[in-house]
Amino acid sequence: MEKYKDEFGIEYFLPFYPLLVQYNIGPTSLGNIILIIIALYTLIKQKCIIKIKPEYKYFILFIIYAVFRDILKMIIMMDYSRTYVNRITEYVIVFFAVLIVCNKEFNEDKLYFTWKIAASIYFLGLIFQMIKLYVLGHPIMPISIIPSYSLRAEDMVATFRPSSFFSEPAAFVSAILPLEFLTLKNKEIKWAIIVTFFALCSTSTVGIILSVVLWSCFLFSRTETIKTKIAVLVSAIIIIALFTNLDIFSASLSKLLDVSSGGSTFESRIAVGFDIIKTQPIETLFFGTNYSEASSYIAQNINKFASTSSVLVYYRAQVVFLNTFSRVVFMYGFVGILLFYLPLIKALRTPEYSAKSYIIMIIVATFAQTMLLNAAYFTMIVMVISFFDQCNPKREEKV
Repeated sequence: MEKYKDEFGIEYFLPFYPLLVQYNIGPTSLGNIILIIIALYTLIKQKCIIKIKPEYKYFILFIIYAVFRDILKMIIMMDYSRTYVNRITEYVIVFFAVLIVCNKEFNEDKLYFTWKIAASIYFLGLIFQMIKLYVLGHPIMPISIIPSYSLRAEDMVATFRPSSFFSEPAAFVSAILPLEFLTLKNKEIKWAIIVTFFALCSTSTVGIILSVVLWSCFLFSRTETIKTKIAVLVSAIIIIALFTNLDIFSASLSKLLDVSSGGSTFESRIAVGFDIIKTQPIETLFFGTNYSEASSYIAQNINKFASTSSVLVYYRAQVVFLNTFSRVVFMYGFVGILLFYLPLIKALRTPEYSAKSYIIMIIVATFAQTMLLNAAYFTMIVMVISFFDQCNPKREEKV
């Protein structure tokens, strides 16, 4: 790796952001507070000179529309609660903090090195939980870095699914998948296998699917040699053999088979969202509903759903989940989803953009995870903009 300056930047913090954002302090989180501090530090160091990068406008268009639609929704529904106002204020401030920290020159080596350190810590947490699970046979709870702080709701009991320092396995894999992308991009196959192994250990079906996407993108890349592709295929065969034969992966395998048959994750994370969208009036399909939560919409439109609809099953269990695609359409309509995907499409259409496999993974993830104006979304913005910097670093204008 090339040498880089020790000046503090987002590369040192981004790998830890998904961890720290879980801890709420007042109206926001510890992760967002540190992000804002880094943004202020960057402004001071750059003497408040902001570089307007071309790709900023694609994200700004979405945030402007989201703010406009949320304020309009607040007025129409006459919901002036502090929670609603705080939500809008928080995501606007964090969004512009992200743009500010992205003004510094991006160093991929620095980010890669820091993500390895962060992931190694996360892996140790998972190993500790796996020992408790598979050696001692004890159920587990997420490991909190703040004593007595609970990362799960009080009514959620201990489980047999490891998640390290994160509230759930899906959150754990979200924190390590960018490293899996970086390892494959840098052709460090051993590290890629290690990251994939721990993603499998977490029993997250989403992690399995997105890992398959990243490995497939690497395998079918035109820039890779036949020798490298053979090495990847051999590695994939080994991983699949371990996955299907070791007891520690039995929960993941069971869930994956359930998904392939149309149940479990597919039903809860994909089918429910599309069922809700199908019941929306035509005008809300274009501009979004005036509901803040899907559960409120279901309660007031329950007669629109068939008695056998999976929506009602999850609604009665109070666990309604909308993936990114469904949630954006529900909140902001097809106009919103078009603006959401715009920067991702731009990246895919840019010939020299080197993180296309990451973009493809993100697009697939929008049908399995929620990354709407939250930590996952802001992490994605940093990654997308940072790799645009490598395409043509002289495209900015100073203001």
